[in-house]
Amino acid sequence: MTLNGTKITENEFIYKTFDDHWTDPPKDIVSTNLGSYYNMTPKSTIHFIPQSILMRYKNLIVLQLVDVELKELQENMFQCVPRLQDINFQHNKLHKIPPGVFRNCSKLTHIRLDHNEISDIAADAFEGLDNLLCLELGYNQISDLRKEYFRNLTNMYSINVEHNKIECLAEDLLEDMPKLRGVVLNRNEISHLPDNFLKNSPEISRVEINCNKIQKINPRFFDHANDLHNLSLKENEITQIHPDLFKNLSSLSSLQLDGNKISELDPNVFSANKNLWILSLKNNEILEINQELFKNNPLLSFISFRGNKISKIYENTFSSLKKLNTLILSENFIEELPKNLFYTFDSDYCYNMHIYFDHNRIQKIHEDAFKPLGNVRVLNILLRNNEIENFFKTTFEPLKKAQVFDFADNPGYENLNDDFKNMFKKRYIFIRKVRFGYDDSEFYIRTKIESEIAKKVKGKDLLDEDIDNCDVGFNIFE
Repeated sequence: MTLNGTKITENEFIYKTFDDHWTDPPKDIVSTNLGSYYNMTPKSTIHFIPQSILMRYKNLIVLQLVDVELKELQENMFQCVPRLQDINFQHNKLHKIPPGVFRNCSKLTHIRLDHNEISDIAADAFEGLDNLLCLELGYNQISDLRKEYFRNLTNMYSINVEHNKIECLAEDLLEDMPKLRGVVLNRNEISHLPDNFLKNSPEISRVEINCNKIQKINPRFFDHANDLHNLSLKENEITQIHPDLFKNLSSLSSLQLDGNKISELDPNVFSANKNLWILSLKNNEILEINQELFKNNPLLSFISFRGNKISKIYENTFSSLKKLNTLILSENFIEELPKNLFYTFDSDYCYNMHIYFDHNRIQKIHEDAFKPLGNVRVLNILLRNNEIENFFKTTFEPLKKAQVFDFADNPGYENLNDDFKNMFKKRYIFIRKVRFGYDDSEFYIRTKIESEIAKKVKGKDLLDEDIDNCDVGFNIFE
């Protein structure tokens, strides 16, 4: 074994790494972090774990050895700790998982081997782990996944192999994991999804295959995933979504297809997803949103089409969405906002809405475009960076309750008439930078503050005692 780059014997290891006052561990000890328990210095390394050390912990349930440059796992190395349930060897330098390494560890439920250098897995490496629930193999060098690796893992709940070098998926890869609920395959080099990949995983609820090279998905790929709740296929090369692709996903609540090359959506593509709550299609090439697209999605709350090529929005497109909370249509080519665009909200029903039309080419807004939003208690609307030349009082009067009304960087911004200014004259707002829950980008929230505070800090930075997390307070119009 090696300590600070020097080979030493097992006895020397114990002498050099144990604290001076170390005594034999209690017989009933159930959890230990060897790296800290042995008082390892930051520069110390443990290339392998001597059997004699593990024998001191016969009742061990949790074993953690993180970031100590562990390089080797040996066959039968855990046979002296039969009660072991949780192994965490993250952030080490393991290159392979040899055969029989977890033999006699039938109680194991969690194995964390992510952030290593693993490229070789023995066919029977996980054999006999009937109670294994969670397997973490992300951030390694794995290029091939075989069914043999996961044979008879009948209670497996979650498997994560993200950020590896996987190119192909075997059609029967998950065949012996009937209780699987989550599979994460992000950041690999997968270009094809086998037709029956999820056939034997009827309880699957979360699938993430982001940042791969997928171009096309067979319309029957999700036929057996009736309990799927969260599906993420971001940052691939998908160009087309078949109208029947999601037809059996009645439980789907979150769908993320950001960063693909999708240009068209069939009007019925989401018609079977009545429980859909989050839909994100930002940074695609979508040209239009059909007015029938959301007619069967009564629970839809968050919608993002940021960064597409949408030029026209039709009447009634969002008028059936009673639960709508956030609509992001920024960075498109929209030229006009029609009437009857939104559902007419009751003030007691909807409390908080964020509407983003910034960075488009909007020139015309129908007189009744915002009328349905007049009763919304907390309303943020962004129309910044458009081509609006005329701001008519009758069009924006329903937005008098809006806490954020951002219409800067439009041609008509500098020439607003007095009636329009008076409508918002007493509105005080503050600005703070936050990270949005469904979107990794940063944006600004503006919220009303009391006029006394606004007068006090006008033109100055707000202090914590004035209002939490505030940066600047100011009156919209002098």
